[in-house]
Amino acid sequence: MDQAEVVKTLRSIRGVNEVHHVHLWTISSGIHALSAHLAIDDQMTSQSDAILRQAEEALEHAFDIHHSTLQIEHAPCK
Repeated sequence: MDQAEVVKTLRSIRGVNEVHHVHLWTISSGIHALSAHLAIDDQMTSQSDAILRQAEEALEHAFDIHHSTLQIEHAPCK
């Protein structure tokens, strides 16, 4: 799986400004997992939740990733 394509897909989601700290691995044959930080503008929780849902759906449909941990950030990560 091409990590650059995964990042590109996540960055294409409206509201996602940056994607970093991406970790992609295989749990077992054909089962992939991902963790990443998504930097977004500071906004209402409902809007952040919508971005998170869109990201999870994109990962499932485009890459068959059903195990993801996505951290939403409103300020730069240190």
